[in-house]
Amino acid sequence: MKTFLFAALCFTFYLCKAQAIPDYCVYLVKGKVTVAKANTKHLQIKQKQLLYKNEFLILAKNSEVTLINKEDKLLVLNTPGLIKVNDLSKKFITASPSVTKSYLRLAFHELLDPHYDLSGFIDKNVGGSRGGVSRGDGCDNLVFPIKEFKTAENAIQFKWHKTSPVNNYNFIIYDSLAKETVNLNVKDTQLIIDIDKDLAGKTGRYYWEVKGKNGGCENDPISFEIINKADEQKLVPNLIFQKGGKDLFSQLQIVDELERDKWIHTAMKYYATIVQNNPDDDPLLKSYVLFLLKYGFNEEAHAAWKNVKGKS
Repeated sequence: MKTFLFAALCFTFYLCKAQAIPDYCVYLVKGKVTVAKANTKHLQIKQKQLLYKNEFLILAKNSEVTLINKEDKLLVLNTPGLIKVNDLSKKFITASPSVTKSYLRLAFHELLDPHYDLSGFIDKNVGGSRGGVSRGDGCDNLVFPIKEFKTAENAIQFKWHKTSPVNNYNFIIYDSLAKETVNLNVKDTQLIIDIDKDLAGKTGRYYWEVKGKNGGCENDPISFEIINKADEQKLVPNLIFQKGGKDLFSQLQIVDELERDKWIHTAMKYYATIVQNNPDDDPLLKSYVLFLLKYGFNEEAHAAWKNVKGKS
């Protein structure tokens, strides 16, 4: 009997807890939008407010509310009238791209369970994985630059995972004709290559690999490309012209586009500018930290984390 009562109590607790989990988060409100439950007073909705399935919204004329759901999707409502929250799930049909998805997830879930300790934040959002993107083939030891990476920077910081117990590697770069242009002995897991000095400032496609002196699992060479700086400088203005860059989500879509085309340095710089222009948006800053961690920029991630508001 005691076992049955205990099980029933646990089940009841589970149901109560499940009912307490919100379905949506209010991201933006314009005009007059109210929320209520059946037979309760209508209250003006607020930014960051959490919504539940047993509630309904009423939008006045020329009003708009932007919602985030638990699946990291965005929905804009601007049709006047009554809307049942329980009917909203079918309206969230568009999946968000990588960077935008990361931001939406943090904007929703950190209202419920904020994490201000960096190590805890990393464990929760990054876990034990060695990286969030495909680095190459085989052993997945080449961290950065990633395959098909493009840059117009003057230098590239190459990073790889440890495969030799004594940290003794041959770092090699080949040109597009498979000719060695760089072959260095490196006693570390990272190396900065100066484009003008080490690659004679030449644009074009290159390939890099790292060979441990003591053997072990190693990647095949993966490609990266040096692009003319004038071409790189046109990227963001052209994307702003195409997508618009006034609101945050348009800006995040530009970061997504740059990342998809492997312009990681350019994406990182533009992302940093967005964060700087939105100093009070912690989910945005944290999504930027995740972006840095994804590509092995751990020191930069730790430096950015210092700006998180209200951290313990």
